[in-house]
Amino acid sequence: MKNETDKIIDLLTKHICHNLLEIKSIGLFNGKMGVCQYLFILARYTKEKKYQVLAESLIDDICRTLSISDGISFVNGLPGVLFGLSNLVNDNYIQTDLDDFSKEIDDYIFRVTIQDTNNLENSPQLLWRLLYHTRRIEKENSMKKESMQFNKALIINIINTLDTFNYNNGYSVFKEETPYFSITEYKLPLYLYILAELYKLNFYKDKLDRIIEYGITPIFNGLFPILQINRISLLSAIYHLFSVRPVFAWKRHIEILEDSIDLDIIFNEEFKAKSLNLNNGVSGLLFVLCIIPETKLFKFRDKLCQIAVKRIEKSLYLQEIILDNHNSDISFLSGSCGIALSLLLYKMSTN
Repeated sequence: MKNETDKIIDLLTKHICHNLLEIKSIGLFNGKMGVCQYLFILARYTKEKKYQVLAESLIDDICRTLSISDGISFVNGLPGVLFGLSNLVNDNYIQTDLDDFSKEIDDYIFRVTIQDTNNLENSPQLLWRLLYHTRRIEKENSMKKESMQFNKALIINIINTLDTFNYNNGYSVFKEETPYFSITEYKLPLYLYILAELYKLNFYKDKLDRIIEYGITPIFNGLFPILQINRISLLSAIYHLFSVRPVFAWKRHIEILEDSIDLDIIFNEEFKAKSLNLNNGVSGLLFVLCIIPETKLFKFRDKLCQIAVKRIEKSLYLQEIILDNHNSDISFLSGSCGIALSLLLYKMSTN
């Protein structure tokens, strides 16, 4: 028997399928690739073939139209699309030779990235590209030697550029807190998450150790984000990094940050009633708590997830979007796809 969360996922999925033709971009955050991620995960979870067919149709469409003219933006361009494809290949949703498929595009990304690493002002934009290249090298055994060398060379180049950029400005750009919850704009949690992913791969560890010891550690113990929700973002990334590269000098400050969390403030003051989307809303918080396993270390994690799920389920705004189709935005970042995915990941984590 379906519970309330199942019913909301079903309603959101119908809304997504109904509006598929409205989405023109191929991008990960605002286009077809983001919807693909959801439909493939949903198909595997529900074992319903129709979602698999839809997802494969979208992939075919993306691969047929993908070109250099789609640009270098992670949000709607080539790195984001290839990151999405890497996810699907690495997690065995699709089978394709990504090295051959992406060679021309990777060459283009290489040229642009080398140009960007020569201009330190472009450094923050490189973060998302670093995430893409990190994802690419996760399955080293299935990659061609040339492609592996290419991705590792770019990772080294980007890490060195970011390190120089952060050293020169004292991490002022990366540790700058956004005045609202944002998965895409608060840079330090993303940076820490990527460092942890690279460290797990046992790649460039000497450099990463120096960044962690002499870059991250001196600033972390002085960080105390104003927003409660930003403290959770920071703590989630710190726990993720701490799990693979413990720094015991962090432990006391981690405890101070965690003890300062007030759930009432988060849900009654920081998240507005209509703040549901993945980038700035409650579903984004749920998404972070589900994709970073170490958040289970939070003593309040279960309660946080339960409140977030209830907020989504009871939202009149969401009901208006779904039932009256007032909003055709089905994108991953700002639309119904991101909300549905966060609920689905939560269901999967509790089963």
